[in-house]
Amino acid sequence: MPSETPGTDSGTLTSNLYARFKARIETERPAPAPELYRPWGNLPPGVKLVHDFKGLSNLDQDLSKVKSVALDTTTAEAKSRSRLLVLVQLEGHGLIHAIDVSRCGQVHVTFVIKNLLESSIVKIGHNLKHHLKTLVGYLPGINLNSVIGLYDTMIAEQILQAGLADDPKAFESNTLLKQYLKINSAQQPQRLTSPQVEPDPLALEHLMAIQEKQIARLQETDLLNTAELEFSIIPLVAAMEINGMGIDMFRLREKKAEYEAMGKDALSKLKAIWLAHHLGLVNFNSPPQVLDGLRQIWPDLPNTKKETM
Repeated sequence: MPSETPGTDSGTLTSNLYARFKARIETERPAPAPELYRPWGNLPPGVKLVHDFKGLSNLDQDLSKVKSVALDTTTAEAKSRSRLLVLVQLEGHGLIHAIDVSRCGQVHVTFVIKNLLESSIVKIGHNLKHHLKTLVGYLPGINLNSVIGLYDTMIAEQILQAGLADDPKAFESNTLLKQYLKINSAQQPQRLTSPQVEPDPLALEHLMAIQEKQIARLQETDLLNTAELEFSIIPLVAAMEINGMGIDMFRLREKKAEYEAMGKDALSKLKAIWLAHHLGLVNFNSPPQVLDGLRQIWPDLPNTKKETM
């Protein structure tokens, strides 16, 4: 990656860590997963395949020199019909690092990706919640509570188009490519070729350009703070979807019984008011009489105006 102003949290490997990891990699390098690993085709200019520990170490040091990086994950279908993480792709100002997870090993990839996610470097992605869930599912040791500095092009567009776009496709990556950069994603070449790897509809190198244009619109519409708030809770939402939410079942049953009783009581009183109307005791065309009847159910009801009801 070209040199940039260093971020505050670089996550660079120290010499001691490098020595320790190098010693481990010599003896514990995991064998490539036979059902996933395939020789990659000819790499186009601007793509560097990271397939060993030394490459990971160099990448970790390169990351300390940039302020932002585009992030994408690529999964493939294994024989077990489950999805497995094959590539973690990072782009920083012109150069894409494609990390071959099966060859580098989970432990070593986790070290670099964990440092990146917890650093002040801005991580740009499309549907980052999905990518975070993928990373957590395959790389041990990543703590979503420590992830900071995210920018999601999908969420940014949802904020910009809120109430204006009814079509879910308006937020898809290929739509953003065409809208902001006049690029037809169907005409974009696939960067890496392998029989079991899904192509990414949004070329990684275009994420930063889309982010720049979106930020300008967010500032013009005074929505940048709203977007930053949404970005900050992406890890929380991802964690909730992975772990679920704890529910106090005893409290839930108590409240359920309480609200069911309140509903039955309100229904019986409404039936009494309706019966009184048919008996001529309550005139529904008289707001004061209707209000007196409804106050038997809601004592603090101020009036029967449409906006109140």
